[in-house]
Amino acid sequence: MLDRGILVFGVDASTCDHGKDKATHMLMRKRVCYHIENLTNLDKLPQDKVFTFVCNPLLMLDSSAAPFRALALVPKK
Repeated sequence: MLDRGILVFGVDASTCDHGKDKATHMLMRKRVCYHIENLTNLDKLPQDKVFTFVCNPLLMLDSSAAPFRALALVPKK
């Protein structure tokens, strides 16, 4: 994904890592790619329409993570 130019990806899990070494987190920091965890209701997103994803994180100084509000803006037609 990173070599194809992906800059952001999201998962519906509490983490994208399974080991204590946090390999995915460290790779994302090195390659300047952001990941969003704990997304919900992904099954309700349209499979046949383009939508706009908006993520509004809380500003947290001296932090590498923050709580956020995620929105999917889906056109009516």
